Amino acid sequence: MTRHTNRFRSSQIKKITNSFETEFEALILYNTFLTEQKPSYKKDIRHASNWIYDEHKDE
Repeated sequence: MTRHTNRFRSSQIKKITNSFETEFEALILYNTFLTEQKPSYKKDIRHASNWIYDEHKDE
């Protein structure tokens, strides 16, 4: 078995720390975090997180 200790890049951590404006020593990512950051995931309409909700048209 291989160990996946460094599954994220330091640039991704910097983006996250800059967005929260807080510095972290460690970051524990949830299971699909890296997948959700990919452009192909963000453009895919099959994922519910990419659906647009219009409250005014909701019946």
